[in-house]
Amino acid sequence: MWPVILFPLLISSVVGGWEKKFINFGSFVCPREEKALGRCLKDSFNLYIPQLASGLPEYGLPACEPLVVPSLTVEQSTGAIRVSSTYSDVTVRGPSKMKVTNVDVNPRKHLVVVDMHIPELLMRGRYRLHGNVLMLPIEGEGTFSGRYSDIDAVVTIKLGRAHRENSVDALSCDSLDVHFHVAGASVQLNNLFGGDGELVRTGSRRSNPHWLHVHFHVAGASVQLNNLFGGDGELASTGSRKSNPHWLQVYFHVAGAFVQLNNLFGGDGELGRAMNKFLNENWQKLTEELQAPLEVALKDFLKPLADHSFATLNADDILYS
Repeated sequence: MWPVILFPLLISSVVGGWEKKFINFGSFVCPREEKALGRCLKDSFNLYIPQLASGLPEYGLPACEPLVVPSLTVEQSTGAIRVSSTYSDVTVRGPSKMKVTNVDVNPRKHLVVVDMHIPELLMRGRYRLHGNVLMLPIEGEGTFSGRYSDIDAVVTIKLGRAHRENSVDALSCDSLDVHFHVAGASVQLNNLFGGDGELVRTGSRRSNPHWLHVHFHVAGASVQLNNLFGGDGELASTGSRKSNPHWLQVYFHVAGAFVQLNNLFGGDGELGRAMNKFLNENWQKLTEELQAPLEVALKDFLKPLADHSFATLNADDILYS
């Protein structure tokens, strides 16, 4: 997602509008012609994106990797599933490894389309959960890890104008859509059920699932930024007025998933098969819970970058008309 937010930051030095033949983008001097401009933007994005991990002080951007989510609580109660889980100290690594593969600029239509590839996103943290599935107790506390690999994304930005009193128009983000495809993902909850397997007792036999391993395939996803900059388009500061994006929302759509609890109920066949059958028939609710830490990380990541990147931009710096 970084090229989406970095785009206005890099072009903040543009002066005088599109009548110029060349425009300054950070340390790049790019031609105005649309195809050449797209190639120049791609090169500039790929130069600056790796530096975002350690920060860009000249643009007022702090270090952005790892992304950190201090705490998150999820309550899930649907049918036979009743689970409460808390995720803490969640870190996400990998965005600084992304590569922009193509940029299309259409100043007349106020559109910018960015294609990018992210090799992987890695999540780590701690979890605590308890509840019931099929009236059976489920609980655990420990560390978790997640890996999302081969992520291809297309970002479409629709730019617009926002009126300022006694000043030039500000740049506004009329809409921003992100669609991406994840080739594979896995999540592992370590020490599920405390590692001692005290789920049920049948005679002297005890269950002993040491971890829950979840694999799922994500066929598509989208990100929608709603009410960006408070809905009033005040993107820049002139005096005491500053940009104020109130909130961001991130939505995922998962097309398929697989959950396997190894050695469930001490390997006893019937209960283990029944539980795994139920989990895989109801994978949507379970994967929603496991996706929540990543969604929060993306929200926390996008908001401060939006604050910094759009703080000083005028609409005439970018838009054709």
